[in-house]
Amino acid sequence: MNNINKIVDKSMNRHLLLLITLVSLAFSHCGSQKAGSKKLYSGYNGRQLLLRDEGLSQLSYVNIASPGANWYVTVPAGRDIQLVGRNRVLIGTGSGYEERRISNGKKLYELTSYPGTIAARRLRNGNTLLTGLDWQGKKGIVLAEVDAAGIIRRLLIIRALVMCGLFVKLHQVIF
Repeated sequence: MNNINKIVDKSMNRHLLLLITLVSLAFSHCGSQKAGSKKLYSGYNGRQLLLRDEGLSQLSYVNIASPGANWYVTVPAGRDIQLVGRNRVLIGTGSGYEERRISNGKKLYELTSYPGTIAARRLRNGNTLLTGLDWQGKKGIVLAEVDAAGIIRRLLIIRALVMCGLFVKLHQVIF
């Protein structure tokens, strides 16, 4: 019976992480690029890749046309990566987020005052949405909108009854 409980717990955790990610994306107004933006490169040789390797905790830039411009840097554990404009990329960390320069990987800004962060997304208004589970002293899925100074401007708590990894009933949302 104990092994079954462990399997159910793992399944519930996976489903909760998936739900947190989906809710984060829904609230973040995805799409950090403006409509009608010009295409910078065309063809295979003009391709550039920005990759986040969760296993190695590494951020890598690959320029197929100019391999000498390639770089990689070690970053804190996390999941997210988002282009945020002005030659910057935002990466979520376990305690907040970092912003790095795309051209060389140099850290430009970091927020580390929110341990337990699961995901980070930049919003259109310039604030950043941080998400966590049973986080910031609240129970449930917690979404915190923080400004550039790292101050929480809005907090959304989603509480739900969970049974075998599936949300049975959403019973309370607090704004």
